[in-house]
Amino acid sequence: MSYRINWKNVFESLQYLMVERLKEEVPKHDGGLKTSIRAKVNATSLEIYMLDYGLHVEFGTMPHPMNPEWLRKWCKDVLGDEDARFAVANHIRKYGTQPHPFMRPILNTELLKLIKKSIILLGKDAIIKM
Repeated sequence: MSYRINWKNVFESLQYLMVERLKEEVPKHDGGLKTSIRAKVNATSLEIYMLDYGLHVEFGTMPHPMNPEWLRKWCKDVLGDEDARFAVANHIRKYGTQPHPFMRPILNTELLKLIKKSIILLGKDAIIKM
Protein backbone atom coordinates (compact mmCIF):
# COMPACT_ATOMS: atom_id res chain seq x y z
CA MET A 1 0.00 0.00 0.00
CA SER A 2 1.27 3.49 -0.78
CA TYR A 3 0.42 6.90 0.61
CA ARG A 4 0.53 10.47 -0.57
CA ILE A 5 0.01 13.87 1.00
CA ASN A 6 -3.52 15.27 0.84
CA TRP A 7 -2.38 18.72 -0.29
CA LYS A 8 -5.92 20.09 -0.38
CA ASN A 9 -6.29 19.49 3.36
CA VAL A 10 -2.76 20.70 4.06
CA PHE A 11 -3.30 24.00 2.24
CA GLU A 12 -6.68 24.51 3.88
CA SER A 13 -4.96 24.15 7.26
CA LEU A 14 -2.04 26.29 6.10
CA GLN A 15 -4.32 29.19 5.20
CA TYR A 16 -5.28 29.62 8.87
CA LEU A 17 -1.70 29.35 10.11
CA MET A 18 -0.51 31.84 7.49
CA VAL A 19 -3.22 34.39 8.34
CA GLU A 20 -2.42 34.01 12.04
CA ARG A 21 1.31 34.67 11.44
CA LEU A 22 0.66 37.63 9.13
CA LYS A 23 -1.66 39.19 11.69
CA GLU A 24 1.05 38.78 14.34
CA GLU A 25 3.69 40.50 12.18
CA VAL A 26 1.76 43.24 10.35
CA PRO A 27 2.61 46.76 11.57
CA LYS A 28 -0.35 47.95 13.59
CA HIS A 29 -1.80 51.40 13.85
CA ASP A 30 -5.56 51.24 14.14
CA GLY A 31 -5.88 47.54 13.27
CA GLY A 32 -7.56 48.03 9.90
CA LEU A 33 -4.87 46.23 7.93
CA LYS A 34 -4.62 43.43 10.47
CA THR A 35 -8.35 42.71 10.48
CA SER A 36 -8.48 42.76 6.68
CA ILE A 37 -6.02 39.86 6.21
CA ARG A 38 -7.72 36.78 4.75
CA ALA A 39 -6.65 33.70 2.81
CA LYS A 40 -8.36 31.48 0.26
CA VAL A 41 -7.32 28.12 -1.14
CA ASN A 42 -7.91 27.62 -4.86
CA ALA A 43 -7.18 24.59 -7.01
CA THR A 44 -3.55 25.63 -7.57
CA SER A 45 -2.78 28.35 -5.03
CA LEU A 46 -3.14 29.84 -1.60
CA GLU A 47 -4.15 33.47 -2.06
CA ILE A 48 -3.68 36.16 0.58
CA TYR A 49 -6.06 39.14 0.63
CA MET A 50 -5.82 42.42 2.55
CA LEU A 51 -6.52 46.11 2.16
CA ASP A 52 -4.72 47.58 -0.84
CA TYR A 53 -2.33 49.64 1.23
CA GLY A 54 -0.84 46.44 2.66
CA LEU A 55 1.45 46.26 -0.36
CA HIS A 56 2.56 49.84 0.26
CA VAL A 57 3.43 48.87 3.83
CA GLU A 58 5.29 45.76 2.64
CA PHE A 59 7.26 47.35 -0.21
CA GLY A 60 7.21 51.09 0.58
CA THR A 61 6.37 53.66 -2.07
CA MET A 62 8.10 55.93 -4.50
CA PRO A 63 7.75 59.69 -3.90
CA HIS A 64 4.17 60.82 -4.53
CA PRO A 65 1.78 63.60 -3.56
CA MET A 66 -0.03 63.03 -0.27
CA ASN A 67 -2.98 64.94 1.12
CA PRO A 68 -2.00 66.02 4.65
CA GLU A 69 -5.58 65.50 5.82
CA TRP A 70 -5.23 61.76 5.14
CA LEU A 71 -2.34 61.75 7.62
CA ARG A 72 -4.08 63.65 10.43
CA LYS A 73 -5.16 60.63 12.51
CA TRP A 74 -1.91 58.73 11.94
CA CYS A 75 0.20 61.72 12.97
CA LYS A 76 -1.91 62.27 16.07
CA ASP A 77 -1.86 58.59 17.09
CA VAL A 78 1.75 57.77 16.21
CA LEU A 79 3.61 61.06 16.52
CA GLY A 80 1.35 62.73 19.06
CA ASP A 81 0.99 65.82 16.89
CA GLU A 82 -1.60 66.08 14.15
CA ASP A 83 0.09 69.24 12.85
CA ALA A 84 3.06 67.07 11.85
CA ARG A 85 0.92 65.89 8.93
CA PHE A 86 2.25 68.72 6.75
CA ALA A 87 5.90 67.74 7.30
CA VAL A 88 5.10 64.04 6.85
CA ALA A 89 3.18 64.72 3.62
CA ASN A 90 6.10 66.78 2.34
CA HIS A 91 8.53 63.98 3.24
CA ILE A 92 6.41 61.42 1.37
CA ARG A 93 6.23 63.76 -1.62
CA LYS A 94 10.04 64.02 -1.68
CA TYR A 95 11.16 60.56 -0.56
CA GLY A 96 8.20 58.16 -0.58
CA THR A 97 7.69 55.72 2.28
CA GLN A 98 10.02 53.09 3.70
CA PRO A 99 9.09 49.42 3.40
CA HIS A 100 7.98 47.54 6.51
CA PRO A 101 8.08 43.92 5.34
CA PHE A 102 5.81 41.54 7.18
CA MET A 103 4.87 39.06 4.42
CA ARG A 104 8.22 38.32 2.80
CA PRO A 105 10.04 37.35 6.01
CA ILE A 106 7.33 34.80 6.77
CA LEU A 107 7.29 33.43 3.21
CA ASN A 108 11.10 33.30 3.04
CA THR A 109 11.83 31.82 6.46
CA GLU A 110 8.71 30.17 7.87
CA LEU A 111 6.67 28.73 5.01
CA LEU A 112 8.16 25.22 5.17
CA LYS A 113 7.74 25.18 8.96
CA LEU A 114 4.10 26.22 8.58
CA ILE A 115 3.50 23.46 6.00
CA LYS A 116 5.06 20.90 8.35
CA LYS A 117 2.94 22.22 11.22
CA SER A 118 -0.17 21.88 9.02
CA ILE A 119 0.67 18.25 8.30
CA ILE A 120 1.30 17.52 11.98
CA LEU A 121 -1.95 19.22 13.03
CA LEU A 122 -3.92 17.28 10.44
CA GLY A 123 -2.42 13.94 11.46
CA LYS A 124 -4.00 11.12 9.47
CA ASP A 125 -6.15 13.63 7.54
CA ALA A 126 -2.96 14.77 5.82
CA ILE A 127 -2.46 11.33 4.24
CA ILE A 128 -4.32 9.59 1.44
CA LYS A 129 -4.00 5.84 1.03
CA MET A 130 -3.40 4.80 -2.55
